[in-house]
Amino acid sequence: MVPRHSVVRAFTLLVLVTTMAACVPGIPEASMVRPTVFSVRLPSVEGDPVRIQGRGFGDGADGTRDDTYLVLGARSDCSGGERVMTETWSASRISFVDPGNAGSGYLCVVVHGVASNGMPVDVN
Repeated sequence: MVPRHSVVRAFTLLVLVTTMAACVPGIPEASMVRPTVFSVRLPSVEGDPVRIQGRGFGDGADGTRDDTYLVLGARSDCSGGERVMTETWSASRISFVDPGNAGSGYLCVVVHGVASNGMPVDVN
């Protein structure tokens, strides 16, 4: 027969391990929301940044990862286009300076491999 204190210790260890596993960092649940672009504000002065407003853009570190980026000049389904270097990136706002060769098409935000809606834009 197994002593009772051994069973209690095993159960306590199981609870502790399960609780700690729940605390392991992963992709935040909020970032699993499909990114959505609400508006794109073009600059009134050449050289000023283009400003994007929306939701689900992830944390401030996004925009620097391989699976999280901004595409300009894409088709309406967010395929094609050119990746654009961003100036700032937050959960609800992104800014970038027109690279000069983007032209027109759709602007899309891709977060953890999930594309936003395409927003028609002409930066010429």
